[in-house]
Parts: sequence; C-alpha cells; structure tokens
Amino acid sequence: MRLVQAPAPGSPPPRASFGAHFIPSVRKSELASELRARGYVVASVPRATPAGRLRQAVEEAVESALALRGALPPGVSVDADAATSLRDQIARVHGLGAAGIALFLPPLGDGVAEAGMLGPSDSTVLTAWSEAAQTGPVSIVLDDGDRGLRMLAPVRLEEILAESAPTRRALAPEARLFARPSPLPEPESATISRVPSEPPPSLTEDAPSPAPAEVVRGEVVRGAPAGRLKPRSALQKLTPPQPMPAVEPVAARMPATKSTPPPPMPVEPPKPMRVQPEEIAEIERTPPVADTLPPPPPLPADFAPPTPPPVLSAVERVLTASEWRAFAMDLDNARGPKPAGVIDRLFATRYMPLLGAVSRGHADATVRNIVDGFRTSFEHSYTEGYSAIRATGKRPVMVLDAPDVAAKIGRLNNARAVRLLLVDALRYDLGERTMARLKPRLSGRAVCVDRPLLWSALPTMTPVQTALLGRGPEGMRDPLPEPGPEHDIVRGRAITTIRRERYGTKEVFKLDLVEARLRAVGGAFDERMSGIADETAQVIAKFVEGLPPRTLLFIFGDHGFRLPCDARGTGPATQGGASPEEVLVPGYAWLVGGVH
Repeated sequence: MRLVQAPAPGSPPPRASFGAHFIPSVRKSELASELRARGYVVASVPRATPAGRLRQAVEEAVESALALRGALPPGVSVDADAATSLRDQIARVHGLGAAGIALFLPPLGDGVAEAGMLGPSDSTVLTAWSEAAQTGPVSIVLDDGDRGLRMLAPVRLEEILAESAPTRRALAPEARLFARPSPLPEPESATISRVPSEPPPSLTEDAPSPAPAEVVRGEVVRGAPAGRLKPRSALQKLTPPQPMPAVEPVAARMPATKSTPPPPMPVEPPKPMRVQPEEIAEIERTPPVADTLPPPPPLPADFAPPTPPPVLSAVERVLTASEWRAFAMDLDNARGPKPAGVIDRLFATRYMPLLGAVSRGHADATVRNIVDGFRTSFEHSYTEGYSAIRATGKRPVMVLDAPDVAAKIGRLNNARAVRLLLVDALRYDLGERTMARLKPRLSGRAVCVDRPLLWSALPTMTPVQTALLGRGPEGMRDPLPEPGPEHDIVRGRAITTIRRERYGTKEVFKLDLVEARLRAVGGAFDERMSGIADETAQVIAKFVEGLPPRTLLFIFGDHGFRLPCDARGTGPATQGGASPEEVLVPGYAWLVGGVH
C-alpha cells in the first residue's frame, strides 16, 4: 500500500484515490467536500476517542453516513469482528452505486494512542481498513501529525521464516514497490501527489541480505522476530506485508555489485473478488467462500458475509435488509388514529418482526428509531384512552374475553368441550415460535383452527388479567386491586406442571414455565427464545395427549414482556408497561381429535 504525502503549502488539495492518505487537518473539510461531489460515501470521526474505543467511533460514523445515503441496514450481528463488519459496509456501498467509501480519522495521538503506540483493538481496526483499501473501494484519510505513530500488525509466518532461510544469502537483495489499485476515472487535471521512492543503497557481497521489504518513502520495513507482534510506524506500514492485487507489480532492481544475480521472476498477483450490485439481494443467504490460502487472515477482497442463523420458521426467519427498510417505512407511515384491526395487523406483520431484528442487533439506527417511535406513540395512546375504554365499554377484544372467544370458536367447529390454557407471559413472537414447534408434535392429533389477537388490560400484570377473567367485562368498571409484585410461581410444584385454577366461575389451566424462565438472565435473543419455545411446546403436547376427541383447547397469554438485549446476552424480562409487545398477546384455538 502506497501512502500519499501531504501536499506542499499553497498547492491545490489532492484528489484522493483508494488507499491511505496523510493530509493536514485544515485540508480535510475541503477534501471531504470534493469526495462527496465525486460520489463517495464520506464517514468522518469528529473527534479523538479514548484508547480502545476507535472501532465504536468508526462504526458509528460509517453507519450514520450510510443511513443518510439511504443504504440498506447492516446484515451482520453487532458482535461481528471488524473485518466482517467492514465487508458488509462495502457491500452496501456497492448497492448504493457509490464511487467508494472514505473514512476521515481525527488526530489519533490526541487520545487513541498511548505513548505513541496504538493498542491491539485499535490496531485491528486500522489493519482491517488498510487491507480493504488495497483492493478498493476504500480510502483512509489520516492526520499528517500521525505519521510517527506505531501500531501492532500481524506478520506472516512466510516473512519471518524467509529471514532465516540459508538460501537467502545467495539471492540478490531487493525491495518491492507495488502499484496502487486503479482508482476510478478522473479528469485530466486531477493529480495525486505521490512520494518518490528511492532505491535502497547497494550492498556489498559480504553484507547480510535483508528480509523481503516494502519501500515507503525510501524506508525499508523489515520482518519482526518470530512469535511476536511487531510495532510499526503508521507511516511505514499500516497492513501486514501481503502482495497487493495491483495492475502491474514492479520489482526495483538493485545496483550492480561484484556478482549480479538474475532479476526475480514477476509474480502474478491474485485478482480481487468484488461483489456486484445485483448480488446484494442474495448476500444475506450466501455462505462464506472457502478460503484456500493459508490462514489467517483471509484475502482482503473476500467480501462474502457470514452464514446467517438457521431458519426455523417463516416467523422466526431473519428478514433481509430490504424487507426491514420496507417494513419500517410502513410502520412509520401509519400515523394518526387507527382502528384496532389495523393496529393488530401492523403489530403482527411489521412491528414484531422489526422488534426481533432490533433484538438480534440486525437493524440500523433508522429502523430502531422508527420502532421506538411506534412504541412511544402506542404507549401514549393506549394509556390516555384506557380510561375511556373502561367508561364506555368500546374496546378491542381483550384477554378477559378469552372464555367467550373460545366458546364461539368451539361452536363454529362443532367442539364437544372447550378448555382454556393460560400461558403466563406468552408474548406474540414467543407464541409463534411455540406453535411452530407444536404443529409437528400434534400432526394427526390436533389442528389449529383460529389465531385471534387479544389486548391486555393495564397494568399488564397477571393479577390484573386473572381478576378480570373472573369478573368478566363488567369488571372493567369496577375498581381493580392495587397491582403488586408477581406471585411466587414455584409454590412447591415443578414449573412444567399445568395447574388447574378457578377465576370466578371460570375454570382455567395455567402454565408458569415461560414466566419462570424469563425472570433470570439468559443467552442471545434467538437462543433463549427458542429454548423457552421448545420446552413450552413439549409440555403443551403432553397435555393435549390427555384431552378427549373434539375438544377445543384455547391457548392464550395474559400479557407480554420487554426483554433487554445486548452483545453479552439477554437480561431478566420486565412487564407491567403499555408497550405493544406487553399489551397485545396471541390466542391459538386447537381442535383435538377428529382431524383428517
């Protein structure tokens, strides 16, 4: 990788191409404006960050720049490594049809570097960007005062072993100058100031031969001792000594000595693999390309994304980036008063899939803001209108209506008996996962004949919902008991036991398994939700086996929950609020026996 020297005072600003560039701070804004005019996506880190936080600052700057250009959301998880995240960002730059992406970094010596040295995590970020800049379309713009900073960069085993090879002394010392990748077509007047490379001084026959090196501004960067990371100047070298996929590799011949060895044979560099814009739609489902080169690291141009998580059902599948953006736009356009039926459809088909993407870390800031805005608007509307619902009786179908809903579905399907199964804290997406696992278990034994959506009363806690189940619709006008903490779900029984409860005149079977599992911390979002769904489906399947034929089993939740998620996993669930995921719960009517 060639580095561009800062222009002399009074000279016109440089037209940066792909690669790394050191320029004065006063010229950065001028260069950024020029790059934007040429079609680049320009990401600028505004100020120096503390040591070890460089990647976070870079990711925030790049994602903000891509979002402003209307790019697709990220297709990788938040815990992906720097190289994988950068490949995804470059793929989205291709999808925009942009000329490239330029990263402007602040003076790193102000806070990132400690004692003139970049730490391991910050060095990894710069290494990933410099590797991508070798093949484009990536340009890194650094401050001119950071030329002397040193960083930790991995060194290939081949380079280390080449220093100690006995046949090395018989070969002529040489320095290799690699040509830069071809930038996009530029006007005739566009000039890029380059540093003239000076050949190393001639060596005598008795002088030790240096290791393979790369000349940058007349300086030879030699190999590091085996088994150690080698600190290098940011000016000397930003990446491991890998052959750059260049148009024409040029070998600098040494001046003639007492014995002139034959010139080295030119080596054809590997051709970079690029992701075409028409491949962006399939990049989420494309498995990584097998790396046939000695690991690590993979080729800088290998922009294949990681393997997506396994698809379990249509509800659980990870939406593609284009679907996220389309869903978010539909949700954002649904403003103003809406009938309950419209809200039900938006909740099931738009809000919950987007909430799942946010929980997995697959949604960008724009999608997250739209989801948060819809949640806030729903909370305000439902909280403000709940008093009118209690006073007028004009309301959507609620959890307290579950017995009437089940009885109506039973009559339509000629059921001989109706059973109610209340699964505490059965949120909509968890219910969908559970039913997807329950279907193959009950194949030939039962069939799902209806899937209504129910609204929980406020506050969304079990004591309030069970009290209204016993009182019926008339209980909405009566004062409700003061909501207290959730009851003890163990009660000396196994949490996988379905208990028979009586609320008023209604007999309800109750399962506390989900509520128990949500009270502790857990793993990643998909892993935890799938584990709870598997366990719940197994318990329900055993319960169905004991039901007589032509029985309608109505499975429903009393309220949902909110699950905090981050890169480390998920925390204990919270409940009692007025968010859509806490208010709207699923119902599933299963007809047992008599299924053909």
